[in-house]
Amino acid sequence: FKQQEIATIIWGFAASDVLPAAFFGNAALAAQRLALTPQQTTNILWALTRRKCKQTSLATTVLALLPAAMKQIERFNMPEIAICSMAAAKVVKHSESNGKSGQKVSSAVDFCVKAMQQALSRLNELSNVMLVNLAASFLIVGCPGSVVLLAAAGREALHRLQVLENPVLLQLIRVFSVDLTALQPPALLEGACQDVFRTLFAEAARRMDSFKP
Repeated sequence: FKQQEIATIIWGFAASDVLPAAFFGNAALAAQRLALTPQQTTNILWALTRRKCKQTSLATTVLALLPAAMKQIERFNMPEIAICSMAAAKVVKHSESNGKSGQKVSSAVDFCVKAMQQALSRLNELSNVMLVNLAASFLIVGCPGSVVLLAAAGREALHRLQVLENPVLLQLIRVFSVDLTALQPPALLEGACQDVFRTLFAEAARRMDSFKP
């Protein structure tokens, strides 16, 4: 199979919620040997982490694909960066749940550091859902500078405050309620994130009558 064929087949199975372990394992190994475009890489990473990344072999494949993605990060559009960051975050969570926190996830951290350089000035290109997902992913990965990205995402969210959908607003509140102590952020950035949280919470209170039970 060629690059596009592999990417399309993997994506198609995942989109249909058909996840044959043996096929995914073999296809994932084949993908590592191919020169993939940003879209193909994104589709494969999305497919491999469509659900919780329960298989160590698939998590390993995701980590193996991230360095290649990092090398051509300038060619990725912002939705692609967000989806790849989400894949990286799911692998980190998989490693943590298996008692391997901090081990063998350096490529996830490195990818997010590189992605942040592209993302900070382009957050306005993301949909509301993608914006909150990107922020949440960086918090999970915990790469250096995560709070910088979080604060920037918060500013972008406040610019859109009046048009944020209720579910997105609530998800943002969950993201900004996270204790940032472990990331050791500068006081100025931590304060900025707290201000975002308070503003989001005030908006939720104003909309209280519009929330579903």
